[in-house]
Amino acid sequence: MLKHCIDSLIDQSIPLEQYEIIIVDNNSSDDTPALIKEYCKKYDNIKGLTEKSLGVSAPRNTAMAAAKYEWLAFIDDDGWVEKDFVAETFHVIQHYDFACFGGWFIPWYRKPKAAWLKDEWFSYPKFLEQTGELSAKQDIPGGVFMIKKQALKDLGGFPTHLGMREGKIGYGEDNWVQLELRKKGLKIGFSPKLLLHHLVAEYKYDLSWHLKKFYNKAKDWQHIKGRLSFVQKLKNNLRGALMLVYLLLKNFPKLIIKKDYYFNNYIMDSLAFPLRMFGSAAA
Repeated sequence: MLKHCIDSLIDQSIPLEQYEIIIVDNNSSDDTPALIKEYCKKYDNIKGLTEKSLGVSAPRNTAMAAAKYEWLAFIDDDGWVEKDFVAETFHVIQHYDFACFGGWFIPWYRKPKAAWLKDEWFSYPKFLEQTGELSAKQDIPGGVFMIKKQALKDLGGFPTHLGMREGKIGYGEDNWVQLELRKKGLKIGFSPKLLLHHLVAEYKYDLSWHLKKFYNKAKDWQHIKGRLSFVQKLKNNLRGALMLVYLLLKNFPKLIIKKDYYFNNYIMDSLAFPLRMFGSAAA
């Protein structure tokens, strides 16, 4: 998958000489080091780095420190972009005063997904039909994330206590950065032409992954906003427990009546809100 991603970033309408590609090996145990070495040998504008601390934030901070240009573009390595992706990135940088901007993504699958899974769960919304500034309630995704290098350096990079890291499903490192930028009065932008085709890994076909996501995303977001008081935590836990009973009863008829409504959908619909309540209380 990494090769597919790199090839899509090389095969652009803008010559590679005008930008660089930095690949960070995050302590891999497969053929990633050999693959990176192969690309670095073939292309002068491709760098290979190693970061031993597992996660999302540490490798991105390593890339930031090594980058030679004023702007950084972070792309998930399990996706691929279209031919004008870099050209559109250049266009936004040159014509808008954003400190940070990004795009959206849609899923693609290597193996057929189960009938109960929906594409929308693996997609990121297309906020705008034309390039523009996002509202305070809208954030760009970390997988299609462009930012001024100095703006990120001023924040100390991505926070390493948030986001995916060793042995933990985590989120929020990109949300934290955007929140801090907005506190400084800086603009966050969106371009609908910056589209990432994002691989849905097979472990995400499992119901348990989705349930953990609800819980951990709420927990990490609460860390960003600020921890709740003891009374607020108690209220969230109580609300979550009451809503769990209510939603299990409310959604049960759909399990009986609707043909395309599966048991996993029933569990998802019934546990999503309670798990978010429990996650925020656990922060």
